[in-house]
Amino acid sequence: MPLVNCFHSLLGFSFKNLKIGYVIQINGKKRSIINANKDLSENDVLSLVKKDKLVDKYLTNKTITKIIFVKNRLMNILTNE
Repeated sequence: MPLVNCFHSLLGFSFKNLKIGYVIQINGKKRSIINANKDLSENDVLSLVKKDKLVDKYLTNKTITKIIFVKNRLMNILTNE
């Protein structure tokens, strides 16, 4: 067993339950940071973004043309302006 795994098993610490901050961008501009579990899929993060009130005002009455998603880092939503 590698030393790192021994260390984490002794402490009872798991990286699977970590919460991280996803940077949410609308048309390349940072609009919010959403704290959520690590390793979420693109659809899961998108559903959290649509529930966020800060980002919702930038998405109302606009269609999403493209979504750029970097796992565990950011989501950039491109809309028609």
